[in-house]
Amino acid sequence: MKGRVVVASAVAILAVRSNASAADAFGGYSYLRRDGESLHGGGASLTLPLKGSLRLSFEINNHQGQIAGKDLSEWALLVGPTFVPKRDASRRWFIHVKAGVVRLQSQVGVFGVAIGEEGVCEGSCPGDLGFAAESGGGLDWHLKGGWLLRLPQVDYRYARLEGDNVSSVRASGGVVFRWGR
Repeated sequence: MKGRVVVASAVAILAVRSNASAADAFGGYSYLRRDGESLHGGGASLTLPLKGSLRLSFEINNHQGQIAGKDLSEWALLVGPTFVPKRDASRRWFIHVKAGVVRLQSQVGVFGVAIGEEGVCEGSCPGDLGFAAESGGGLDWHLKGGWLLRLPQVDYRYARLEGDNVSSVRASGGVVFRWGR
């Protein structure tokens, strides 16, 4: 599964037209609401132009917190199309659909010892790898030069982990740097 995502990402990067409009990079805070609990973390994305208003986004994010007394860490690597319609000088909105992989690691720490479902772990416990899909959108506000402020970005995430379907809502905010024309 991981190999397929890497190959699909490489093919998509090669398909990007060099004469298209600007690319951008985002970094910021990310909040994930999962199973009634709050997980906090961050994310980074790279959005490359394809043609017209269509772009291709690559994103990685991590959220950490506690659910049912266990320390939880969830990593996601997602890729998919983003639609950015014509924008005015002060703001631009976007919508996207992404799919990829999610890795969930849960453990209990007792006096610095990690304990997972299978017992005591060396260092940290192994995680579960699963499928994830996300859809949503957001609004970017132009600041100065190539800098924008992304507030808000809201996404619905579906994940298939440990044989269970997991639905989450994610909210993000941060800075965007745009380069190119």
